[in-house]
Amino acid sequence: MDTDDTASRRTDGPVTGKSHPAAAVDARMGRVRGEFLALLDEAHPRLVRLLMLRGVNRQDAEDAVQEAVLQAWHQVLAGRWETIGNQFGWLRRVTWNVHMRPPGRKRVQPLTVPVAEPPETPSPAPDHADLTAQTLTVLNALAALPEPQRAVLALTLDEATESEIADLLKVTTQKVRDLRKQGRTALRRELARDLTAKEGTR
Repeated sequence: MDTDDTASRRTDGPVTGKSHPAAAVDARMGRVRGEFLALLDEAHPRLVRLLMLRGVNRQDAEDAVQEAVLQAWHQVLAGRWETIGNQFGWLRRVTWNVHMRPPGRKRVQPLTVPVAEPPETPSPAPDHADLTAQTLTVLNALAALPEPQRAVLALTLDEATESEIADLLKVTTQKVRDLRKQGRTALRRELARDLTAKEGTR
């Protein structure tokens, strides 16, 4: 038998037992995308609610969350998303910073990679017209509080830790505790005033 033919038969055909690099990358990207979308299903309404508790209108809150999602997708494409320990905390911090960014600052540019488009965000969070009366009462009461107290309470209601709040607001954890205590006292006062006003109109 010709040795060239034998060598050809040994090397022709598919090689089993080895995964193609491109297939492995596609599989990983599919898994990360699925996990990312699952996180967004929970994170998107929470982040919109957080900013609304802080006194932001729904459209501005949606815009801030959308940009945070875009920044997160950049992290996915760069292979850094999986290295972030607290991914929701990362999204919350970026959303907060996007909203607090001075007017005129450059926004994150849209992605241009055709094979890895950013996923669509979930349906918009409910507008004020769809919120319950109780939620609207809390929103109105929070809006009457001084800014630092309102920010701390909004983040507290979103279950942010004292350290996370202190990092976002650039204050000490003791200051966070003081503001939260003051805010809760003021919030109870506002809610009581609202209840008294409603009872007076009956």
